[in-house]
Amino acid sequence: MQKQNFNQHFNPKYWITLLLATFIFTTPLWAQSRTQVFESTYFANHMNQWKQKMTQTRRGSKAWSVSYSKRGGMIENRVNHSYSPVTWSLYKTVLLADKDEILMDLNFSFHNDQYKAVNVNVTHQNRKYNLYNQMQSKKGFQRKVIDLSQFRGKKVIISVELYKSYRVKAIKPGLSIKSVRIYSPSKPAPDLNVHVASLYLNQLSKQDLQNTPVSETLTKMIRSFDIVLLQNITDQEAHLLTDVLNMLNQNQADSYGLAIIPVGMLNKDQSISAYLYRTQKFQLLRNQLVGELVGYLKHAVHQVTVKHVTSGQVLNLLGTHLSKSDVAAEMLMVNHYANTRLNRLHDNEELMIVGNLNADCDYFNLEQHMTHPMFNNENLYLHISNHVDTVLGAEQCSYDRILSSMLPANKVSTKNSNYVIQSAALNYTDVWNIPSPIAHVISKHLPVWTKIRLNP
Repeated sequence: MQKQNFNQHFNPKYWITLLLATFIFTTPLWAQSRTQVFESTYFANHMNQWKQKMTQTRRGSKAWSVSYSKRGGMIENRVNHSYSPVTWSLYKTVLLADKDEILMDLNFSFHNDQYKAVNVNVTHQNRKYNLYNQMQSKKGFQRKVIDLSQFRGKKVIISVELYKSYRVKAIKPGLSIKSVRIYSPSKPAPDLNVHVASLYLNQLSKQDLQNTPVSETLTKMIRSFDIVLLQNITDQEAHLLTDVLNMLNQNQADSYGLAIIPVGMLNKDQSISAYLYRTQKFQLLRNQLVGELVGYLKHAVHQVTVKHVTSGQVLNLLGTHLSKSDVAAEMLMVNHYANTRLNRLHDNEELMIVGNLNADCDYFNLEQHMTHPMFNNENLYLHISNHVDTVLGAEQCSYDRILSSMLPANKVSTKNSNYVIQSAALNYTDVWNIPSPIAHVISKHLPVWTKIRLNP
């Protein structure tokens, strides 16, 4: 009879429903999120790689339950009939990269007074480190960047924890996580492009530099390049280079340095030259006259050696001004010296010959160009050719030249080589719309330049 009564009152659907309800409402929430609240990051592409959990200590006979939902970017946790503290946490096990700097960017917001604190903890080898604790102070989104660099290269558990106050029966939506990013700050790619130029000046005066259009044009021209050779400067004008340097560096984030041969080292009929170089890119190693050529050329060859700060590559520049009356013979001596220097270059060194060679028109004809050893040197490459006009006005002559030990880009066969990307003359009267009278105060020549790509 009892068994029959039991069968009459037993309802399988009722008991299955009851068991499912008990499992759902009494099991702590250990589940992976299906939402996309977290941004793509260096380590975790989506939030579903993180886990979440809610823990609570039961007191007395009070029943409790936990539910989770997602509303428009807000994480909502609701605890009913609870007299106990509640901790909600988002956590992930990650292997941090071995980078110099690793940061965690946390954006969160409190929405009511029932949440009291946010903690960020890192657990490594069963030891927990608290890196951040924020007591509730104001509503609205807050941001904190936390340094994780001390754990670089280590496997850790990173958790973001939220604490609720005691004796709260229900929790309204209280926290929004806008983003959690763990990342290594990207460093800007090193600037390995270098612009080298040469300009043969007119003889400038103090009054010329006080002319605003002239000084502004000259300053703009120099600042277009990283290294500039200025030629045809007399001893009397040398002091003006300090004024030019001051104009260059006035109210500028990057500065230029000056390399000049001391006044008095040359004969009175010899002009001197000077190099201006961007100090953020280059370190000056040597500044000297080429002693082997002193007395053989009318104008001394001014050599500077500079080291590129980022790549460590070294450039040896020979500032050369050949006499109009003896171009071919002087060029032959420069070529002989260049071959000597080329044989002594280290792997990270390059040689450049820049300046007014007077190598065209009335001073050096096409036949000489075709047969001269310098222009047929297999270890030197001519980057300003006969087709480049380097003077202002109607006359078309290629007086100013640039040669170097670096191949043009279209001939480079190895990625480990320094090479020349582009070379040209800067016709600034057209490009910058500079009136011809202003341009002729500065020079009758155009600056010639080359863009170099250095190997890191």
